[in-house]
Amino acid sequence: MAIHIVSGRVDRIEVRVPARTDSVGFARMIVTAIAAFEDLDLVSVADLRLAVDEACARLLGSAVGGGTLLLVVTVSSESVDVELSTVCRTAHASELIDPAGFSWYLLRSLTDHVEVFEFDEATDGTRTLGISMTTNRRN
Repeated sequence: MAIHIVSGRVDRIEVRVPARTDSVGFARMIVTAIAAFEDLDLVSVADLRLAVDEACARLLGSAVGGGTLLLVVTVSSESVDVELSTVCRTAHASELIDPAGFSWYLLRSLTDHVEVFEFDEATDGTRTLGISMTTNRRN
């Protein structure tokens, strides 16, 4: 686990867990605790929790066995940003979530901004794919 502190305040937390379904609860708990601590309203906390579940389900469905799920939560005065990523056997980010499908609709409904991202392909044909979600603070 890595924690980044700016001006006496934690603004980025990075956690690596096994890319397995039994790690989803831990990822969900971390994000929920941070969102609540950051004083997001209860609806936003619940929505972000569900969005983490869905993002994990999509990523773990394509994850390479024995891999690591990286969770990064970044907090700012405007938003809470969550990034989840892992090494996948899916060729491209566009194959991870269909923009016309239910998962994309769900993630867009639960958060203020969603992106799917990818890193360079490894020599074995796998690629690190991720989902980034932003929940804005309601003032």
